[in-house]
Amino acid sequence: TIEETDVRRFFDDHPQLFQHDPAAWVEELLLPTTEEAGRLKAKLESGAAVADFLERSLRSDAIAHHGRFHFHLQDTLRYPTLVTRVMEAIPGAWTGPVPVEGGFSVFRVAEHEESSLKAFEDARQRARALLHRELDAGVLKEFLDELRQKYAAQVTVYLDRLPAAAPDTLLQG
Repeated sequence: TIEETDVRRFFDDHPQLFQHDPAAWVEELLLPTTEEAGRLKAKLESGAAVADFLERSLRSDAIAHHGRFHFHLQDTLRYPTLVTRVMEAIPGAWTGPVPVEGGFSVFRVAEHEESSLKAFEDARQRARALLHRELDAGVLKEFLDELRQKYAAQVTVYLDRLPAAAPDTLLQG
């Protein structure tokens, strides 16, 4: 069994594995044409509320989310252009129209969130699983090292075939 203190030590020793990705909260409308997006952007810049135009957004969940969305850097896979522009945008300024899949986006970043370390309580299960995997790999490596020593005279290792046959963790070091 893995002790809680070992899980905590693993978490503390590997903070890069337990990071929240950078993210941003935005108000956004997705519109069918660049002309309509430009007109609405001008109204928004003049002080109109996003709520006044939610029914015109092509996003099916715009009304449910009140036009407010939370994009993480990993969302770049789904929304490559939009998330890139969101992460570059100055908070408070309306941006767009940005041509994206499905239409033209007009958005304003409300807040950028920097990358940060997750709380141990939130990462405990992942830390335990990663530590378990690391310990299992160590046990397997020790076992294979023993077999190599015990049967060295009877075993031929084909180094050119080894990478295809063994996990990377066993080939390191």
